Amino acid sequence: MKTTGWLGCLQLMTVLLSLAGPAAADITSVSVNPGMQGLALGRQVPVTLTWQAVRDETNCMGTVTSAQVEIRAGQASGPLLRVLPRRLSRFAACNPTVGSRTFSFVDPLVIPSSVSEQALQLGSDRLVLVRSFSDGLSGSAASATLALRSPAAAGLAITGLRLQLADGGAERVVEQGQPVAARAELYYTGNGILRGRWEIAEPPGTAGVPLFRPLRQVQELLPPGGQASLTAPPLPSRTPGLYLLRFRPDDSRQPERLPLLRYQVLAATEAGPGFVAMTLAVPAAGAVLAPDTPFRWQPVSGASAYRLRLFRSTDATLPRLDGSAARARDNVGELVAGQWLPGTATTATLGPLLWEKLDQPGRYWWQVEALDGDGQPLGRSDFREITRP
Repeated sequence: MKTTGWLGCLQLMTVLLSLAGPAAADITSVSVNPGMQGLALGRQVPVTLTWQAVRDETNCMGTVTSAQVEIRAGQASGPLLRVLPRRLSRFAACNPTVGSRTFSFVDPLVIPSSVSEQALQLGSDRLVLVRSFSDGLSGSAASATLALRSPAAAGLAITGLRLQLADGGAERVVEQGQPVAARAELYYTGNGILRGRWEIAEPPGTAGVPLFRPLRQVQELLPPGGQASLTAPPLPSRTPGLYLLRFRPDDSRQPERLPLLRYQVLAATEAGPGFVAMTLAVPAAGAVLAPDTPFRWQPVSGASAYRLRLFRSTDATLPRLDGSAARARDNVGELVAGQWLPGTATTATLGPLLWEKLDQPGRYWWQVEALDGDGQPLGRSDFREITRP
């Protein structure tokens, strides 16, 4: 009887393990910016961190949450000094078609002076701030390091940096040629001369690894006080596409981790006399493509050529600068493929060469333009969404 009971327990455990399956993972990674900064001793110090949690949209729940910040001595697994019960939470319905989604949280904190003194008593010269994020299935964590310095030795030390458009927020959609203004909110300890520069990446330099160019050098005296606002130079909006703006202090050793301001510039609509709003036939909105999928459109009288263009989807829902509702073309990103066709054509297929340019599975947008003999637009269709498997 004892042997039978032991075998029964073993069989039950095997069944339970098989039902459990692999561990679910919804929050795949968490990062924080800035990852390391100085902290003056002997005073209560404001610190602003930006956390980014990446969620797997194919296996997730609705709300991404972090309940608190742990302050530890020396390293992320070091002695726990204090828990700050500051809750961060954001809801977004799961969307398996986008693969993954990034949630960004701005986290202004105040570090008590007593915590720094505790760390020094334990023989550590740094604090580590740890946050864990979860979506109800599994979680991931990241940590930011605060190096402890005496007020005299620290001088000017940037503790936080946040970018905003003039009317608030760090993401917008704007019309081509529309003025764009922005500013940086700086949090710091000590006082001294701030040296840095505004940098921008413009389309097509925002595809892949962004290519930043300097916009303006900054050299400004920051008095004691802990907070300052810097106004960005006028920002470009001539070319349609995605723009990325950052402020880079000269002492920044990890510029790729600086906060970014994003704005998407939409192409101006041409609506001169006789301009035709073209109608697309196939493929239908949301259709799944193959290399031989036919593209068809309404012909335009007098067209000498047509241009079929395919754009990557930004998978973004950027609010418009004027506060109006987003439109379909607000999600149109960089141009990835194009094909010229004679004025007699009303259909085309991608073929293997264009298919290779759609190098990533996911959502794309297509559009057709009709051109006259001088290459000027006679008509243009709206954008239509398609999917590459």
